[in-house]
Amino acid sequence: MIGILNKAITSIFGKKSDRDLKEITPLITKILAEYAQLENLSHDELREKSNEFRKIIDERLAENRTEISDLEKEAEGNPDMELSKKEDIYRQVDQLKKEGKKLLKKFFSNFYQKLLQ
Repeated sequence: MIGILNKAITSIFGKKSDRDLKEITPLITKILAEYAQLENLSHDELREKSNEFRKIIDERLAENRTEISDLEKEAEGNPDMELSKKEDIYRQVDQLKKEGKKLLKKFFSNFYQKLLQ
């Protein structure tokens, strides 16, 4: 009885693995096309692409990194500062680091979306 029901559902909706393959096949095709382009680059050209990529990331995170650096210098450069004030500063630093990770994650997400369009 269950076998018949299972076959009926499968005939209507199809197998999950088939649906998954149908969904990811276009992505795989685009990834392989991008790989083919990168495969033709020389080592020097790949290094240059990597440097360009790093530069873009650095530009996106520059403000965040500057704020973190300034706060750390303020906390470390003032030995007479109250402990509670330093703790507040380091909480801000921790928050900025989390925001930096979110920015980086968003950047990569947008990058991959553009790549796979």
